[in-house]
Amino acid sequence: MSLDVIIRTIFGVSTGERIAACGRGVRDSIAAFGPLIATFRALQRDFGGFGPWARFRRLLGGVHDLLRQEIAARDPARPGDDILSLLVAARDESGAAMDEQEIVEQLFTMVIAGHETTATALAWAVDELLRRPELLGDLREELRPLGGDPDRLAQSPLLDAVCAETLRLHPLIPLVSRKLLRPFEVGGFLLPAGTGLGACLLLVHLREARYPEPLSFRPQRFLDGKHPPPHEYLPFGGGARRCLGAAFALHEMKVVLATLILEFELELAAAPARTGARRHHRPQGGVPVVRRR
Repeated sequence: MSLDVIIRTIFGVSTGERIAACGRGVRDSIAAFGPLIATFRALQRDFGGFGPWARFRRLLGGVHDLLRQEIAARDPARPGDDILSLLVAARDESGAAMDEQEIVEQLFTMVIAGHETTATALAWAVDELLRRPELLGDLREELRPLGGDPDRLAQSPLLDAVCAETLRLHPLIPLVSRKLLRPFEVGGFLLPAGTGLGACLLLVHLREARYPEPLSFRPQRFLDGKHPPPHEYLPFGGGARRCLGAAFALHEMKVVLATLILEFELELAAAPARTGARRHHRPQGGVPVVRRR
């Protein structure tokens, strides 16, 4: 669902073989970029066209080719309101258009960052809610009078709290890091330029002084306007480099989760122990559910 949403947003369409092929290519590219080649640069070699890196590069090249076809099909003189049309029509202060390769890379980044992260957050939210039938019932009762209107659903205080607590307990990335361009003092230590410095989101979100019983899923901590300051709650990073798609992703998460809750009766197909339940910070094997209308 999240991949369909981001593709519609970027390309402005929901049908068409090229768009479907783009979705397949994105899923295959993500699956091919395994933890080994992501971690060990020595494996990021072609080996004469064989091996996991060569396969990943072929899949990525196929997606890039599809994106170039979509770029070529756009008329800069007749821009639409989708992101691709806006990028094609964009001009800098000298009147120059964006380079095609730059547009391709921007689009691919948006597709990757805009769907897998939201899908992971939704999986954790469903998992947490289905383990708490009373909370799920309370949320359904709050959402039911809103009539399925997306904007009204997104304003639900309890839904907002459930999403906020999901992102607190299950941040999509564990660490945000930067390389220092100049010396920087932190905690009484002077770090030289070139030092890698990281902020661990998970540790920030598990500070008991800010979040009592930090390992417990308690959306109530975010009700009544109790959102903590940005430096103590940062699922989308912070500062000037905070995720540009934060508002979009959170709105999508709320609408999809609310729609699932209102239209279906869901229950966990199995509720195994949570130990070792993460793979790349998403639930290992997904969250199998039984769905009934």
